[in-house]
Formats: sequence, structure tokens, C-alpha cells
Amino acid sequence: LLGIFALTGVSLQFLLRTIVSVANIFGEPYSVEEFSGAGVNVFRLAVVWAPVVLSLFVKDRIKKSDDRDHNLFMNLSMLNAEIMFVALFGTANYFARLANYFQIFQAISIPWILQTFSRKSRKEFTVLILICYFAYFIVANTLMTPFDHYFAKMPLWEYLETLF
Repeated sequence: LLGIFALTGVSLQFLLRTIVSVANIFGEPYSVEEFSGAGVNVFRLAVVWAPVVLSLFVKDRIKKSDDRDHNLFMNLSMLNAEIMFVALFGTANYFARLANYFQIFQAISIPWILQTFSRKSRKEFTVLILICYFAYFIVANTLMTPFDHYFAKMPLWEYLETLF
């Protein structure tokens, strides 16, 4: 499955031209520009791949687990990362929105994956995850264009006042 999504991501421009040609035959006025453009941010891609990379360290313990729910959550978390990889080559409007439907499974999978580590490794990975997410938060709020300019530079107490 990883190979299929990697191949799809790399050959996305060719596939889009074919899909648009077929759509034009059926009378739908699409263009390649609608489906291609600025891809997803690399930092966002790194964040969604974190549970998949972490699971590689404990794949033997995950295979031994008979818990179907955890395995399903891990597979859906991997599906999110794969769709987000395709979004790196396409447009974030379509592919990243599709991947967001599976984003909750990452939040469910990370604590379960950390429970499979030894106690010492679990503490180290937890600190590393907190540092990485904090760094992503800083980068997302300082270097990237904020989603809403109104809330971008608002102090915390002002934001809390708007909630009440």
C-alpha cells in the first residue's frame, strides 16, 4: 500500500492529465490546474508521518497484538499519512482535506504506540514528541502564513475573552 501511494504521488501529474482528458470526453470542464498547485507543507507531512515512523520501531510488538481496534486505528493513521504524501505533489485543497477525515486516528494511535515501548524509551519519545510538536507550533505560527490574520497576533487573554 505504501508503494502504491508513493507511485501515485510521484506520477500524479501524469494521472491528472489522464483523468482530466477522460472527464473532458464526458463533457465535464475540468483542467489540470484545478487539481495541481501548491502542495501540502513539508512540516505538516512530517507531523502526519510521525505515528507511522514510530510504529516501525515496535512493529514486532504490534504484530503480536490481537487488539483489532488498535490495528485498525494504526492502519487508518497510515492511510492518512499516505494521502497526505499524495497531497505533497497535488493540491492541498482536495487531498489534504480528504486526509483530515483520518487525522483523529493519529491522536489515538500515538499513545498506544508509546505504550509498546519500554518505560525508559517511552519517556524519551514522549519528550521528543513534545519538543517536535512545540517546534512545529512555533514554525506554523511564525514562518507560515496564518489561516486567520485576526487571531494570528492576538494575545491569549484577548482570545479567552472572545470565548466568554
